[in-house]
Amino acid sequence: MLATAAATQDTPMSNTAPDTPSINVEELLESTGRSIQVEKEVPLTLDVGSLIGFDMAPVEMSKLGQGKERDAFLMEVTRDNTQLLFNSIFSLPSSLVEKSEMCAVTTTYHKGP
Repeated sequence: MLATAAATQDTPMSNTAPDTPSINVEELLESTGRSIQVEKEVPLTLDVGSLIGFDMAPVEMSKLGQGKERDAFLMEVTRDNTQLLFNSIFSLPSSLVEKSEMCAVTTTYHKGP
């Protein structure tokens, strides 16, 4: 399975049109107060080849709440876990294939938690 890696300052995208606006991800994250660095007490179990993450951390029912509180908590956990998965993908070795940065991911079989 191949995943397309985003271009960085070190590996600019060569197939974009000159008038295409570029996005500075660091500035975007800084403006939202978010970081790509995520720390969890219980490490996430990742299967990058299947694009799956298993979060085995117990859910504190007091943080779960109801309604909008619950939704906000679940969105935060989902965002952090997704960020960890993307960090793993973008840390894989990559190469230039037909003007696109590509990385090979291996598929492993997981029965799940």
